[in-house]
Amino acid sequence: MHPPERHPGLWSGRYAQRVWVEVAEPGSLEVGEFEAANCTGDMPEGIGALVAVLGGVSSRTDSAGVHHDHDCTLEHPGRLPRTSLRVHSCPVSLPVTIADVEAAAERLASQNPLTPLLRLPGGGAVFAKCENLQRTGTFKFRGAYNKTASLSPEVRARGLVTDSSGNHGQAVAYVASLFGVPAVVAMPRNAVPFKVEQTRRWGAEVVWTGEGSEERTRVARQIAAERGATHIPPFDDELVVAGQGTIGLELVSQLPELETVVVPVGGGGLISGIAAAVKAKLKGVRVVGVEPELAADAKSSLESGQRVTWSAGDAVRTIADGVRTQTIGELNFTLMRELVDEMVTVPEAAILQAMGWLAIEAKLAVEPTGAVSLAAVQTGAVRGSGPTVVILSGGNYAPELMAQVLSQLA
Repeated sequence: MHPPERHPGLWSGRYAQRVWVEVAEPGSLEVGEFEAANCTGDMPEGIGALVAVLGGVSSRTDSAGVHHDHDCTLEHPGRLPRTSLRVHSCPVSLPVTIADVEAAAERLASQNPLTPLLRLPGGGAVFAKCENLQRTGTFKFRGAYNKTASLSPEVRARGLVTDSSGNHGQAVAYVASLFGVPAVVAMPRNAVPFKVEQTRRWGAEVVWTGEGSEERTRVARQIAAERGATHIPPFDDELVVAGQGTIGLELVSQLPELETVVVPVGGGGLISGIAAAVKAKLKGVRVVGVEPELAADAKSSLESGQRVTWSAGDAVRTIADGVRTQTIGELNFTLMRELVDEMVTVPEAAILQAMGWLAIEAKLAVEPTGAVSLAAVQTGAVRGSGPTVVILSGGNYAPELMAQVLSQLA
C-alpha cells in the first residue's frame, strides 16, 4: 500500500479554507481529469458548505473554524468510473476575527448603548435591530469610536479626518468632541443638509468635494497628510469593521435562535463586521447583503470575483445616500467574499415603501438607507422561515423626504 497522493494548495474561495486532497489509489487521477464531484456521507456541521476547485476537480467542504476531513467521490469521464478521495480543510486567518470584535466591545462598553431588537408587526419572525437609535442616529458611532480609542493620546490630539456622505462624518465629529480633538470631514455637495448641520454641530470642519466617494477619500487623505492628523476610514479599516461587528455580538445575545441577518451594504464595513461576529458565534446563520438596484457595486463585485467600481454618476442615483459608494473596500471585499452568503438588490420604490411602513406600522423613523434591509424582506428578495433580523442602519433622514413619503402612503 502506497501512501496517499497529496495535491496541496487547493483554495476553497469561501470562508477562508485551505484544502488539500488525498487520492486513495496513487496514479489513478490527474489534475483536471474530472468533471464533477459529490461528497458522500454526512457533512460535519459548520457555518456552511463550500465549493473548492483544483483544476477541473470540484469538491464540497465545510467551514466551522476547525479542521475537517470529508470522504468524497469524483465522477470520472472515462478511464475510472469513480475514484475515492479524502478532502482536508483547515481555516485561514481572516483580517478581522471574533477576538477583534470582542476587543472592540470592551472599548465601547462605557459608551455604547445596547440598541433595541424589536419584533416587527405582522405576526412573523422578523426583528429590527434599531441602530437608528444609536448615538448620532447611526451604527457608524461604533466603528468611529473603536478606531479613535485605539489611537495613542499623542496621535489622537493631532486630530481626525474622514470622508463621508453624512453618517460616518457625524460619528467622527461626535467622537472627536468626546475626546476633545479637532475633526475635518470631506463631504459631497449633495449631502443631506441635516447630516451636514449635525456634523458641524459637533464642531467638525466640513470640506466640500464632488459627488463621488473616490474623490472624497482622496481629499480626506490629503488633508490628513498635510495636517498630521489621522484618517478614520468609513469602512476599509480593521478597527472600524471590528467596531461595527459589535452589533453581531449583541444580536447573538439578544436572539440566540437567529437564522438570517439582512444588512444594508455601502462600502461593506457594516456587513463585514456583523458577519465576522455572528459566523463565529452561531452555526448555520445566514448573512445577506442588500443594495439599491441603482448602486449595486458590491453585488457586481462578488459575482465577478473582483472589486467593481461604479461611476460617481451612477452611484449617486439612489435615494439611499448612505450607500452611494462607488466600490466596496479592499478589506471588506475579502471578508464579504468569505463570509456573506448572498447579495440582493431592491428598487427605489420598495425602499421608500419600507421607510414609510416602518414609520406608520412600527413607529420607527429611519432614513432610506436604513430601510433597505426591510425592503429586501418585503419584496421577497430575501426569504427565511426562521428568525430574521433586518439592520436599521440609521435614522438621519431629511424631514421633507419623510413628509413626502408619509403623504404618499396616507
